[in-house]
Amino acid sequence: MKLSYSKQLLDVQQNVISLIALGTSSDACLERIASEIEQLIPNEDVFCSIHRLVDGKLRYAAAPNIGDSYCSAIDGLEIGEHVGSCGSSAFRRESVFVTDIESDPLWDGFKELALSHGLRACWSFPILSSYDSVLGVFGVYFGNKKAVDPDVTELIQRFCALASLVLERELNESKARELNKALKYNSHRFESFAQAMPDLVLVLDQRGNYVDIYGSEVNSLMLPPNLLKGRNLADVLAPAKASAMMSIIDQSLLEQKRVVFEYELDVQTGVRVFEARVSPIRNYNLEEPGLAHVIWVAQDITDRKNADDTIRKLSFYDAVTSLPNRRLVKERIVSQLQKAHDKSLYGAVFYIDLNDFKRINDAVGASGGDALIAEVSKRITRVLDVRDTLARVGGDDFVILLDQMDSDLEDFSSAITDIAARIMSVFEERFKVAGNWFRVTARTGISLFGSEHISGEKLINQAESAMYRARETGERVLFFDETVQQRLSEKLSLEHDLEHALINGEITAYYQPQVGISGEVGGFEALMRWEHPKEGFISPLKFVPLAEQLGIISELQEVVLRHVCGLIKVMEAQDLVAPNFRIAVNISACQFNKDDFEASILDVLNSFDVSPTRITLEITEGMLLEDIDRAIKQMEQLRTLGFELSIDDFGTGYSSLSYLQQLPADEIKIDKSFIDEIEHSEAGRNIVSAIIYLARQIDCRIVAEGVEEHAQLVDLSKQNVDLIQGYYIAKPMSLEAVLVWLNERKSSHALPAIKSA
Repeated sequence: MKLSYSKQLLDVQQNVISLIALGTSSDACLERIASEIEQLIPNEDVFCSIHRLVDGKLRYAAAPNIGDSYCSAIDGLEIGEHVGSCGSSAFRRESVFVTDIESDPLWDGFKELALSHGLRACWSFPILSSYDSVLGVFGVYFGNKKAVDPDVTELIQRFCALASLVLERELNESKARELNKALKYNSHRFESFAQAMPDLVLVLDQRGNYVDIYGSEVNSLMLPPNLLKGRNLADVLAPAKASAMMSIIDQSLLEQKRVVFEYELDVQTGVRVFEARVSPIRNYNLEEPGLAHVIWVAQDITDRKNADDTIRKLSFYDAVTSLPNRRLVKERIVSQLQKAHDKSLYGAVFYIDLNDFKRINDAVGASGGDALIAEVSKRITRVLDVRDTLARVGGDDFVILLDQMDSDLEDFSSAITDIAARIMSVFEERFKVAGNWFRVTARTGISLFGSEHISGEKLINQAESAMYRARETGERVLFFDETVQQRLSEKLSLEHDLEHALINGEITAYYQPQVGISGEVGGFEALMRWEHPKEGFISPLKFVPLAEQLGIISELQEVVLRHVCGLIKVMEAQDLVAPNFRIAVNISACQFNKDDFEASILDVLNSFDVSPTRITLEITEGMLLEDIDRAIKQMEQLRTLGFELSIDDFGTGYSSLSYLQQLPADEIKIDKSFIDEIEHSEAGRNIVSAIIYLARQIDCRIVAEGVEEHAQLVDLSKQNVDLIQGYYIAKPMSLEAVLVWLNERKSSHALPAIKSA
């Protein structure tokens, strides 16, 4: 089927299915089906008719644009060979294509009637039930001779399936009416009528014994009637099923009214679903007038349930991919919107459109196009969370509703960006369709929502609008919200630049002095810096987390270590270092947890001929607490090699105090957040004092970082802190500035703050 048919057919199917689901009359549904197909077939002289098959005769059902005189003339026509296209199709149970009525022998007895009404060709299709019986005929007439068109044929066959649902529902309702009518007859005629009923009629007493069995559908019983009569429910049913049926009998007798009950049984014909109408009977057994009975009318509704399931599936799911359709995803969006409103959360809707799908569809045909759409849906599904909703909303259009929500818009936008990247990755590999390989690309628009009042349809439209804007601008992914899109663009640009920063030599090290109370320089902390060629220095708070996400933080820190080794060699050559002088280097969690960490860091030091005794490795509390036993083993190995170990940001992890005695650490760094509180609160001073006391007990050197005020320095000097680090001493400096700073301090060993105090 051509793509244009597919898009229109989707809407038409939904409209017709909705009419069926809402219980619209059969005639109205069939009339709508006939009208819609006349609109879809690209010919101005197309006329559709639908006939029921009743007792071997065609009965008029719908023909919106065929003259009444023609419809009346063929109404009641008995089917058979050479009875026009429709009569022959119903008789043969197959499609019949007459491309020229005037010359085709099937129309020998009817051609004058057809030609007089302007009908020159007729294609007819049998309408089959789920039992594979003929329910009617779908006829399409043309005002001119018409050769068979496979695309139009496929379109008509899909509408035959819709007509089958309507006629089969009508047939089931007719059977139900016949049963209800039969039950109204007098009790003395009950048995004769019941035997002719298509459904089962059981009489059971209040104890659950089968008393009488009527009806023609005896294969729907657990056992043949002669083996079942006189037995108890508990004798033939599982305990739970027997108990459930007894409770229905008790309810009907207690309330003296009819109870409707649906149940499933594995009977002689297989597992079937029944609907029971259970009603009390007065004085059924005159010999035991005190024994109450019920009449249990069981209708096999298995096929009706299957038809209902089919209708629901057609109403809410896409036929090609089995994905939810636009109607269902909108319902789920409404639910997410309510959740966002109630809990102040943000959510997201994606709109995905394949680029130039028509080219592929034209190349491989309708079935190939459907196969490609199905494969795309499978690939996207694999990269989504099982709780997300992927829906097909058009020929090559998809909508995704994420189950994930967040209260922080910035964090959520970042997560959405990662999800979008995963979705776009499914198009990196080619698709094989009908033996050919195709490169398929797509655009994605994203609409975010929060607690504002907005409809599901509007959200989808916003995401679609963003997708179209992405197509115009050449972007692959675009947010509807311009602010979020700006953040996305900045993040993607920063990722690109950071990956090139290593190659371009933009990563370097700055050094912040660590000075003793008496003025001697005990060492430096090496701090990673990125000097962007256009943006200048970019904050580590901004690029370090990004480097961790990209998995290049280890490479960046190796660059820093090489710079550190270079500085040490220069300082040793100029006799600017004391024997115990060290430079502290920060270690990331991903570095520390690598199996080859020791070997990789030693390789760098050996290449510069720098001893590990010149390096202090700074490790954060959080890294240690993830696996304390492994961390201790790793730290002991590093100390054996000559490195000293420092616990950075001490106190911020809270739980490491209990492990501190086990850790083979040489140094404790008091976090700046605690130093800031020394002059502002008693609690702050107490915390710093406690950390210092604890460090002394385990013989660890103490470094106070973030010292920015004279008062802080005085307080820390009174508590005999070993080393001071912070802006009060010096800001981080480049290698050149460090050498100048060291030479200037050769003549002075006392801190200015202490001398002026």
